[in-house]
Order: sequence, then C-alpha cells, then structure tokens
Amino acid sequence: MAVYFYVIIMRVRKRGLKNSILWMILICVCVLMSGCGNKQIVLTTGFAQDELFRVEETHCSKAEVMVYLYNLHSQYERAYGREIWTAGGEDESLDKDLKQTALARIAKVKLMNILAERYQVVLGSADVMKAQQAADMYFSSLSEAELELFGNLTKELTQKMYEEYAVADKLYDKLTEGVVTEISDDEARVVKLHRIVLLKQKTLDDGSVQEYDADELKLKAEDIIKRLEEGEDFDTIAYSVSDVKEISVDMVKGEEATDVEELCFALAEGEVGAPLVKNDGVYIYKCISTFDRQQIEERKIRLAKQREKEAFDAKYNEFASGMEIYLNEDLWNTIELGSVTGPAETDFFEIYNRFFEK
Repeated sequence: MAVYFYVIIMRVRKRGLKNSILWMILICVCVLMSGCGNKQIVLTTGFAQDELFRVEETHCSKAEVMVYLYNLHSQYERAYGREIWTAGGEDESLDKDLKQTALARIAKVKLMNILAERYQVVLGSADVMKAQQAADMYFSSLSEAELELFGNLTKELTQKMYEEYAVADKLYDKLTEGVVTEISDDEARVVKLHRIVLLKQKTLDDGSVQEYDADELKLKAEDIIKRLEEGEDFDTIAYSVSDVKEISVDMVKGEEATDVEELCFALAEGEVGAPLVKNDGVYIYKCISTFDRQQIEERKIRLAKQREKEAFDAKYNEFASGMEIYLNEDLWNTIELGSVTGPAETDFFEIYNRFFEK
C-alpha cells in the first residue's frame, strides 16, 4: 500500500479541567491511505487493566500500541540509523512524536473498523486465514525481550490486529469504488526544463547577503538572452551565472503559477522562453523535452491514487470528526520503549503486506 504523510490535530480534554484544551499536532506516517481527520481524545478514568483507549464499544490494549510503536521505531532506525535518536542532543521531541504517531495510527484503524461495520465490510474466510498465518509468522519471530516489552500480547491478539488492519484496507477499497481514475496524457504531462535563476537575494561565500533590485535583474536577464541569441550554450551560461545550482527541473501542471505554466508548456523542444519575474527573482527556462512517456505514466498513477484518497477522505473525515476516543492517561504516560537495542528482526507491517499484497 502507498505511504502518505499528513497532519492530525487532536483535541484533548482532561476531565475536571473546564475549558482546558491542548492541541497536539502530530506528524504521522500512515500505511492506510488518507489523513485521520479531527478526533476528540478525552482523558478519563474507569478502564480495564491494560486498556489504553476505547471508542464506542471498541477497545485498544497497551500491547497493541506497543507493537505499533516498536515497529515504527524500527522503521525509523532502518531508514536513518540508530543515531537519529541522539541527533537532537537531549531533545526528546522525536520520541514523543513517534509515540503520538503510533497512537494516531492504531486509533485510525480502530475507527475504520467501526465505519466498516456500517458499510457491512467483513473479511472472508480466505482473509481470516491470511491473518492467522501472518500472526503465526510474526508472533513466532518475537524474542523473549520483545514479548516482555509488549506485555500481554498473545497470538490471538496478534491475529485480531491483522484482521482489523485488513478490514481497514477493504473499507478503503469499498469507499473508493466508482472513483474515476482515468487520467489523460495532457493532465499528467510533465515538461523537462533547464533553467537560469537570478535571485533578488543571494548569500555569498562569506555569509553576507547581496540584494539586487528589479532593474538590475532585468538587465542581467536581457544580457543572458542576448548571449543565447548569439549562440552561447544555455547550460554553460546556467552553470556560471545561475543562483540555483540545480538547473534541471521537471514541471507538472498545477504546481506553478499560471503564467509560468503557460509559458513553459507552450515551449517547443530546445526553445528558450522570455524571462519570467517571480517573487524571489527572475527565471529563464529552456525546454528539453515536452513528452516523457515514463514520467507521464508514473504521474497518472499518482493522480489516480490522489483522487481515490480525496474520495475516501470526504467520507471518512465526516465520520471521524464526530467521534470521541477515551484515553487512559495514566497508562499512556507509562508507555515507553526503554532500552531498545536495535531494529526488530521482523516487521509487523511488512508481514501484513506479504500476506495481503494486492
């Protein structure tokens, strides 16, 4: 499944503290295909042992959150190295963000399972068998130290977690049925360009900042156009005078100002456009390629997924915005990974993808 980055805003109300609102902004990495929407997290009491939160009649244990937290922690280490946790010195914000991300991620799965009941989305026997096999593989791979870290995790609970993840996946498919994902070549078109950038503010080697007014930049741009007309090579000039080292850029529709797109998409291969004034300076573009089939096909896939995501978000966010999640604050404050010595040998989510790959 695709990975999307999104921002979740949770409202937290602590019982007994009237008008006390804490806004937590969580930067999440979610394997399910959309943002989580706004949810109210209510800090309260009266939980069963090891019950971390509940929403309606659905419950989540500490062990479930620990599995998510531990595996997300391992993914970070595999991607960026163990030193990521000490890169900020004594700053513990990354650990806190990861903990909140794990909570947000599993809360979304729980909410999607509630919504799935309303759409009568259930697993067939084949998917239940896959969940059982995935649970057997993952649970049998855990070391004694990992089992101790997770607490009350059992093979049965592991299977339940895989089943809920699969239901959430099927719900996404259900809510995106009928979404038109056919993208035209023109809509997905990508233009390959080289550019010369003349910035209004330029940082020199000694750290000082040199500023240019509009007239100065205009004269510099006119001189460059003249040199090009006289036959000088565009790239040679770009590497010598451009204030941005990367001269190559792929431009897609919808990501630039209208005047920039109109000029660049109208250029023929090898053609240089007139200087364009932007907020930060003057840009001169040369068209390298007007049609790259591979890039167009890749962009079609991204645009199709984006359409599906938007269709899903519209229905899911309407549902999730009215839900309250009751959080066991005392138990939440005890959750930590402690002295984790390295990434997990097996990944909970990778095993899911192995058995439920589409």
